[in-house]
Amino acid sequence: MPSDRPQCIPHFLGIGVVRGGTTWLWKQLGQHPDVWMTPVKELNYFTRRHPIMVARHDDSAPSAEHQPNLFVQSLKRFAPSKIAHYLRTYSPRSAAWRWRFYRGELGPQWYRSLFDPAGDRLTGDITPHYSGLGEAGVSEIAETLPDVRIILILRDPIARDWSHAIHFLTYNLKRERDSLTTEDIKAHIHDPSARSRGDYLPMLELWRRYIPEDHFKVVFFDDVHTRPVELLHEVHTFLGLASHTPPGLAAKVNASGAKPIPREIERYLAELHLPALEQLADEFGGHAAAWRDRARAVLA
Repeated sequence: MPSDRPQCIPHFLGIGVVRGGTTWLWKQLGQHPDVWMTPVKELNYFTRRHPIMVARHDDSAPSAEHQPNLFVQSLKRFAPSKIAHYLRTYSPRSAAWRWRFYRGELGPQWYRSLFDPAGDRLTGDITPHYSGLGEAGVSEIAETLPDVRIILILRDPIARDWSHAIHFLTYNLKRERDSLTTEDIKAHIHDPSARSRGDYLPMLELWRRYIPEDHFKVVFFDDVHTRPVELLHEVHTFLGLASHTPPGLAAKVNASGAKPIPREIERYLAELHLPALEQLADEFGGHAAAWRDRARAVLA
């Protein structure tokens, strides 16, 4: 392994943001010949050890946002009609990994064992909910994975909030998309859990306090669509990998199919995010400046 690669395992974390292109990143890195990615994308190890603390609507203490039982969650997706597909797709080794993942006892040894199949290859954990971790979770990552590389994909927060709302309300809550009202969307936008994933400034401040600058890379969702090859190669360089261009690089993955943002919601989100967008534009320029300019235009 080249000396500029991280020595800890996992070597890198993709920490978010939710609805920000992390599935694309997981799929593309998994096609690199020198990388092994876990068969399940979101391991949620650190969010299970340090549940995200969500403020309540009243003045009472924050509540812990516990992750669902992953085994039960997987069983809910298991349909008899898919049995043949699973038997063809999962080798005995893959099936054994999944059993250990779903039924193993949560802890450092279990987490480390999930990456054993990587061998000498680079490996990582891409869990977008890590971006919402509080100080206890981020500090444990810095302490237990002192050489870890962090990748954070930022997306225009207006588009991210809209995509997250549509995905959560229709996929998680099983609501019909046409039945969603403006008030439904606004309620989700201001839900503390959703805000923990969409407030970029405190997120950046916290992670930068614990992770050295040369181990923390911010990239932009816009580049997934406009320059995917260049973006992926930048990530390869950051991880100490030779550049590799997999087939089907530009194909969309995990797209929500969300309709265009209604004007009322777009204006509402522009007002909400413009102060942060001004700061992000000053720091990053480029795509962040374009996000700011679009928000200004909506409010003009």
